[in-house]
Amino acid sequence: MSPEESPQPRVKGRSHSLESRQKISAANRGKVPWNKGRPQTEETKAKIRQGVLRRLEEKERLNPKPPPDPNAPKKQRTRKRGDPLPYEIRARISETMKKKWANATYVEERKRAREVLYEAAVKNATLADGSVDYSKVNVIGMAGRKHSKETRDKISQTLKARWETEDGFRDRMVTMMRMARGNEEGAVPEETRKKISEKLKKRWREEEGFREKMMVGIKARAGASSPRAEEHRKKISDAIRAKWAEDGYRKRATDGMKRSLAERAAKGEVKELGKKRNSKVKSAKKKKEEKEEKVLLVKKKEVQLVKKKEVQLVKKEEVQLVKKEEVQLVNKEEEVEPPMKKVKQKLTSPTKEQEEEDDEIEMDLEFELDMEPAELDLKDLQPHSMSPQSSPNPDLSNMSALKRERYSELSRDVWNLLYGDDDEFVDDDDADGSQKATTTVTRSY
Repeated sequence: MSPEESPQPRVKGRSHSLESRQKISAANRGKVPWNKGRPQTEETKAKIRQGVLRRLEEKERLNPKPPPDPNAPKKQRTRKRGDPLPYEIRARISETMKKKWANATYVEERKRAREVLYEAAVKNATLADGSVDYSKVNVIGMAGRKHSKETRDKISQTLKARWETEDGFRDRMVTMMRMARGNEEGAVPEETRKKISEKLKKRWREEEGFREKMMVGIKARAGASSPRAEEHRKKISDAIRAKWAEDGYRKRATDGMKRSLAERAAKGEVKELGKKRNSKVKSAKKKKEEKEEKVLLVKKKEVQLVKKKEVQLVKKEEVQLVKKEEVQLVNKEEEVEPPMKKVKQKLTSPTKEQEEEDDEIEMDLEFELDMEPAELDLKDLQPHSMSPQSSPNPDLSNMSALKRERYSELSRDVWNLLYGDDDEFVDDDDADGSQKATTTVTRSY
């Protein structure tokens, strides 16, 4: 029978055996304790306290603790997971760590320890094909961990206080930030860059393992940044948008921009920035104005097209009316009898030679008059003396300008034919004794 099952000696008699305890538990199962829900009085609490203390003293008297061994190793305390440490303890820890980091030997040891940890982490993260999974190489400092919001606020307040009060802190931080940006113009002096370059080249050539270590770091930075670049940028973008939605952040950001612009203006750097910014604003305004002008031009063109179509319709109707009038006038001219008895017009087709030379059409008008020249009234044939009322010729006032001009030319040709120079006529006597005047007039149209 084991010691737990057998009865053991106690202060007050002996303990129950395992079988006995099981019987008592089964008998009490389902019963409500007599003192459930009843508050204890102060007297009862004092009696309970005295009884507990008396039993503890008796236990220590029966089982005394051995004295502590000074040579025994100290037990490593576990990290406290509850409330943060008091300010006094944190201050003592801070002073101790500052003293340690002021010692050059301690700094070298820490650097060596970090290098050993980093090399071990790289070795453990090396895959079968020789490549390294740098996402697992997070062994230095706060890598892979995040500060709580309270810690971040405290760090921010401490840095702000040091920035405003501590001498030289602002200059050191500005120099560090410029060096972190890289070899920008004016970030690091030329002499300093030359010294760093010469030292690195020397270590690269002479020191063993330096080249491999540098290549590991370069690959680590490239491997850690490349696959997470897009996701990282998206997170930053979302965080900035959320911050700009807050009124407090917007005010702080705009105040910081104004302060930065004022500092640049004092240094003379704001001139180009202002020009670029104004040009961007002007270009945006100009684009907007050009867009509005294009819309207005399109509307104007639409209105002009509508008006043009209306004018074309009106002109088309007018042309149709004019053509109709000309047709009517031509019909009237055909109905009116000429003053001559016979007017024969004979059209002769032009020869090929004349077509090649000037492309003129010859019209041979042959007039044969049966009456004597003395019987003709000169007033009826003279163009300038004809009146619309007395003349049987067509009414010239109702003709178009082209028709009137052609009719006047025809009348003038007839007049010159009949009463022109004597050299232009050939008088012959016919068999019947009547006199005929025959001539040929050639006109080019």
